[in-house]
Amino acid sequence: MESSQLQKNAPRLVFMTGGPGSGKGTQCDILTGEYPYKHISIGDLMRNEIKQGTEEGKAVQAIVQKGNLVPKEMTVALLLKTLKTLKAPTILVDGFPRSLDQAVYLEQAAGKLEYIVLFDTEREDILVDRLIERGKTSGRADDNEETIRYRFAVYKSQSVPVVSLYDPFNIIRRVDCLAPIKDVYKRTLKALRPELMFIFGPRYSGKSTLCSSLTERYALHHMTLESIITKKTRRSTQVLTDDYEIVDAVCKALLSLRTQYRVIIEDFPQNLRQARRFAVLLGQPNRVIYLKCAKYLAQTRLLEYGSSQNDQSSPAEFNNNFEEFSVKAKEIAHYYRENIGELFGEVESTEGPFEKTFEATAKVVEPEVVMVRGELRWDFLRYLEKRGYKLMDAVMLVKLWREARGLNSSEWEGEHCDDPELITIFRDSIFSGAGTSKFAIFNFVSRNKDLVDQFQKRVCEISKVYYLSSELGKEGDAVSFEFFKQSKLEYIDTSKLSDSKELTPEDEKRINKLLEESEKRDKAWGILILGSSMTGKTTLATHLSSTYTIVDYEKIVEETKEELSTEDEPKESLVYSEFLEGLQRYLEKNPDTVFVFDSYPSKEIVLTPSDPKYPDFQVPENEDEYSIHLVAEELANRYKDFLDCIRPLVVVNLEAPLSQLQKRLSDKLEVGEDEELPPEENKELVESYRVYEFINSEHEELQNKVPRSLCINVSEMSEQDLNQRVSSALQKRIVLLRGEKQLQNNLMSLFYFKHQLFWVDFDQVVAEALEQNESLAFTVRSKGLDPKTKVSLLKKAIQKRPLRELVVFVSGFFSEKVGEYSSGFQELELLEASIAPVQAVLSVGAQEALEIEPIPVKQRPVKKTEEEEEDQDEEEPKEETPQEEEEERPMWNSYQVCSFLKTFHNFKFPKSEVVNVTFEGENFSSVLLEHLERILSCPESRFTFQVQADESTVSKITEEILNWDYSVSKQLNQNLPVDTSELALLQTQLSKALTNGEAKRFHSEYLEGYTAPFSTFWNHFSEELRRQGWEVTKGLRSAVLGHIDSNKNSFVDVQEINNFFQEWKKDEFKNQIKEKAQKKNNEDKWFLVDHSLVVLVQNSHPDPSTGAKSFNRGDTFEIEVEGFKQSQRFCGDSRVYFGRQNKTYSPDVEFNSAETKIQTSHFCIQTRKNGYYLTDSGSKFGVKVKVQDQPFLMYPDQVYCIG
Repeated sequence: MESSQLQKNAPRLVFMTGGPGSGKGTQCDILTGEYPYKHISIGDLMRNEIKQGTEEGKAVQAIVQKGNLVPKEMTVALLLKTLKTLKAPTILVDGFPRSLDQAVYLEQAAGKLEYIVLFDTEREDILVDRLIERGKTSGRADDNEETIRYRFAVYKSQSVPVVSLYDPFNIIRRVDCLAPIKDVYKRTLKALRPELMFIFGPRYSGKSTLCSSLTERYALHHMTLESIITKKTRRSTQVLTDDYEIVDAVCKALLSLRTQYRVIIEDFPQNLRQARRFAVLLGQPNRVIYLKCAKYLAQTRLLEYGSSQNDQSSPAEFNNNFEEFSVKAKEIAHYYRENIGELFGEVESTEGPFEKTFEATAKVVEPEVVMVRGELRWDFLRYLEKRGYKLMDAVMLVKLWREARGLNSSEWEGEHCDDPELITIFRDSIFSGAGTSKFAIFNFVSRNKDLVDQFQKRVCEISKVYYLSSELGKEGDAVSFEFFKQSKLEYIDTSKLSDSKELTPEDEKRINKLLEESEKRDKAWGILILGSSMTGKTTLATHLSSTYTIVDYEKIVEETKEELSTEDEPKESLVYSEFLEGLQRYLEKNPDTVFVFDSYPSKEIVLTPSDPKYPDFQVPENEDEYSIHLVAEELANRYKDFLDCIRPLVVVNLEAPLSQLQKRLSDKLEVGEDEELPPEENKELVESYRVYEFINSEHEELQNKVPRSLCINVSEMSEQDLNQRVSSALQKRIVLLRGEKQLQNNLMSLFYFKHQLFWVDFDQVVAEALEQNESLAFTVRSKGLDPKTKVSLLKKAIQKRPLRELVVFVSGFFSEKVGEYSSGFQELELLEASIAPVQAVLSVGAQEALEIEPIPVKQRPVKKTEEEEEDQDEEEPKEETPQEEEEERPMWNSYQVCSFLKTFHNFKFPKSEVVNVTFEGENFSSVLLEHLERILSCPESRFTFQVQADESTVSKITEEILNWDYSVSKQLNQNLPVDTSELALLQTQLSKALTNGEAKRFHSEYLEGYTAPFSTFWNHFSEELRRQGWEVTKGLRSAVLGHIDSNKNSFVDVQEINNFFQEWKKDEFKNQIKEKAQKKNNEDKWFLVDHSLVVLVQNSHPDPSTGAKSFNRGDTFEIEVEGFKQSQRFCGDSRVYFGRQNKTYSPDVEFNSAETKIQTSHFCIQTRKNGYYLTDSGSKFGVKVKVQDQPFLMYPDQVYCIG
C-alpha cells in the first residue's frame, strides 16, 4: 500500500508473538539492553492507561480482568500513537497482534506486516507452570491459575489463527521457547538477523561486480566487510584487526539494519576463526559463495584496474597475499562444506563474459522453486514438504491477500491462479528474508503462460515442474508443454500411489524411487539379476556382458583388502560394511558404466562376524526349515544396504517353482528319478529359494521405458528365449529427424510430450561442444565434423538424459552434403555399434525415390566332397519336388553416392517400411501423429517416413498447434486456514460501505484500503476545497475532523467517509461546517502572534554527485501565523513543513531530491500562542539553523522557540 505509514525508511517493526508465558517480554528486555532497539509491550501500554486512570484505562481494566482482548480500534490507535514517538532501527512489538481483526485492522490502517517472531511450543503445561510461578511475585491480577488457563483458551481461539494467516506468506520466524533463557536468546537473535549470504574470494576476483548484479536480481542488500570494520573520525581512520572484534562488529551491523531482510556481505569471513565465531553468535549463514580466481587472471586485473583503485601492490606482495589467502580459503571452504553442505558453492571467475560467472553464482544463490501441475495430490505435496519445500498454494495466497488481509490492488476478475498480483505476492514471500530456500508452488497458472514468464523474470527461475498423471498419453496443459520443451518437466506416474491424503511410508518409498533417477544421474547404475539357484542367472549375466560390465565380487574383496592394508598390518579379511565401502569406491571410479550384478554377494561375504555396523549373527547348526528361514531373513535385511549402494536401474527376477528347480538340479547332478538330492546341495538350493522369497519385487514395466522390475517365469523358457526377452527390454532405439525445424519444434514436441519421450537437438549439442572446446571448434571450421566425432557427441548427450528412455528422437544429425563415396553408411554403422539401432527416419520435405540398383550376384554351385558324393549315390533316388525360389538378397555398394534417407532404407535386410504422408483437408497434425504412433507400437519394425509438406502446409500445422485445445491443469481446492466470515473481501466491504457516488469517486482517486489517517484524507480534501474557492484554515480542518472522525482516533474508515459525503451534498451541512470553522478561527486568534517570520537561505550545499542545489543564497520564505501561504499544501493549520516530496507526503518547502541527506519530513515550523517553534522531524544529521545570527544545531525530539 503506497499510503502506508510503515514506510521502508521507517524502523523495522518486529511483532513478537506467542502463548502466555512463552518469554516474549523477557527476550525483548534482553535485546533492548544489548542493541539499540525499542520495546513496546501492548500489555504495558494498557496497564499504563489503567494506572493513569483514563476512561480508556478503566475500560481496559474491566476487559483484562475477564481475560478478554481489548477492542482492535483502541489497541491499534494506542500502538500507532506510541510508534510515532520512538526512534530506533528496530522496534519490538510484544503481544500484538493477538487476533485476526487486530492484524487486519492494523494492515489496513498502516500497511502490511512483514516480520513476525513466534515463540512456539507444544508444551502448554510448562508455560502454565511458568506463569503460576511468576504470579507469586508479579502482583498482576491476571496471574492466577484460573485466568491463566482461560488466557490459553483465548490464545488458541484468537491468536493462533493469526499464525495461520501469515504463515503462507513466509514472514513468520519460529523460535523454540522451551529452553534456558540464554539458549532462547541465541535462537531469537538468529530469528532477528536477516537472511544472510557471504561471498569471499581473492582480490580482483570480481566480488563487487558480482554483488551489484545479485542485489538487483534477488532483492539483496550489499555490505562490505571494509565498511563495517572501518571507523572514520575527523582526525583518523581506525580499522579493526582482531578476529573477535571483527565478528562482533559484523553481528552488530546486521542486527542494526532496518528493513533489509536479505543481505550479502562481501569479503567475509577472512579466516576459519571468524567463520566459527560467527556461527557461535548468530548461527550459520544461509548461503556461502567462494569466488575462485586463477592467479594469472587476478594479476592481469591488478595491472588493468590497480592504478584506478590506488592499489600500489608490487607483484611480489600480491603473490604472497594470494598464496596466504588460498591457504585460508581452503580451510573456510572445507568448514562450510562440512557444516552447510549444498548451501555452500564454489564459482570460478572466468576471463570470458561476466554473464557466465553470474549464471554460475545464480545457481548457488537462487532459491529452488519447483512447480506441481497436472492431477494434484496431497500425498505428493506432503512428500515435497517433508523434503524441506515450503508449500505455496497460489489460490490460497490470493484469497488470503484479498479476503483476509484486504491488501489487493488488482482489478483482476478471472481465476485466482492467473491473477497478475501473484507475482508481487510470490516475490515478497520468497524474498521475505525468513531463510527458506526451497519452495513448491501449485495451483499457479491455468492458461496465462505470460504469467510464468513474469515470474521467472521478476522472481526467479522455476527449476523443475512435476507433472502428476495417472495415465500416460493423456495430453497435458499448455503451460506444462512449454516447460517440457525446456527439458524442465518431470512426469510422475501416480497410478500406483494410494488414495490417501496423507503421505504413507509405501507412497514415500515409491515417489523416492520415481525421483531418484532424475536427480542422481551421476551415480552408478546396475542391472541386478535375482533368483534362486538353477534359474539361469549366471548364464544371463554372461550374455549381457557383451554390452555391460559384470561385477566380480571376489575381485572387489581383494582390491578392498589391498586398499585397507598397511605394511605393518596387512588386511586378511573384510567385514560386510568394509566390502560395501569398497564396492562404492569401485562404482564411483566408473560413473559412466552400467554394471551387471549376478545376484547378491555370497553368504560368506555378507554374514561376517565382528562387523561394527551389524550385530553378530550366529548361523544355526541345524538344517531344518526354521533355521533356513532365520538365515534368509538376516540376509534379506543386510541386502537392503547393498541395494542402496548399487542403485539398480532394473531388477530382473527369475522365477520357477521349487520342484522345477530341484528337477533341474537333479538333471545337472545326474541323480536318478527315484533317488534323493544330496542333502548339502538341496539345503543350498532351498536356502537360496527362501532368500529370494524375502527380497523379490513385483513386475513393473513402463511404456516406452526400461522397466524397473522384470519378473520372468523360466520354468519352460530356453536360455535363448530368456536372453532375447531381457535384451529387448533393455534395448534403446533411435529415430532420426530431418527437415522443417518449425514443424519439429512444435508438432514433434507435442508428440514427445504426449508420450513423455526424450529428444536431442544435435545442432544444439554441437554448438555447446564447440563453445566449450576451442580445438574442436577449430577442427570443425577447417574440416567439418567427421562421423566418429558426431557419434561421440551424440552418445555423451544421450548419457546425460534419463536412463530409462528406450526411444530417443534426434534432430539435426543428417549429413546433407553428399560427396564422393558419401552415403552415410559409415555414420549409421557407427551409430548402431556405439549407441543403439536406428528404428526410423522421418524426413519433412520433398519425397524421393529410395530404391537402389543392386550389384548383380552370381550364384556359384557348391562343390561337394567325395564322401558326400558317395553318400548321395547310395541313397535311393527321390521324386523331385519343385523348390520355392529364395528371395534374393541384393548386394549394394555401401560407398556409392546416395542420400542419407536412401542409405537408411537399404541399410539392413529386410528394408524399412516406407510411409509416405501427404496432407489433405484439415487436421494436418492429427494425421501425422497417428502415423508416428506406429514407431512406439511396432518396436521390431523399421520405418522411413516421408512427409510431403511445403511452406503453406507447415504454416497450417503450426497454426493448428498454437490453437490446440489443451487441457487445464487441475486445481487442488482446500479450505482457508482462517475464518474470513468477519474479514470479508475488501472490495465487497468497500462497495457496501461506499454507497455515495462522490465518496466512491474520492476514495478511488486518493485513498487505498479500508482505513486511512485523517491527515491523508485532509491533504486531498482540502486541495479540492481550495479549487472550489474555499478558504482553507486551521478552523476548517478542525471542524471537518470533529464531524468525520466519529471514533476520535485520528483515522477515518470508508463508512465514516461515506457518511461525511452523504451529508456534504447538503448546503445546510456545509454552512454548519463554515460556522464551526469560523468559530474555531476566532477562538484561536487570542494566542496568535502579531508578526511574521522570514526564513533566509544563507547556503545550499550542492549534491556531490549531480551538483544539483535546492535553493540559491538569498532565497526567502515569509511564514505567517496561518502558515506559508505560497505553498500548495497551505490549509491554515499554522504549520510549515520542510522536506522532500513523495506520494504520501507534500511539504510546504520542497528540497531537491538530489539532497540525499534530507529526510521526507525534515523539520517543521509551527505557530503557537507565544511565537514560532521549530521542531526536528528525526533527521539523521540534525538541522543547522541561525536565528538572529545565533547559530545552533537541532536534533530529534528538540523544540526551539524562535519568536
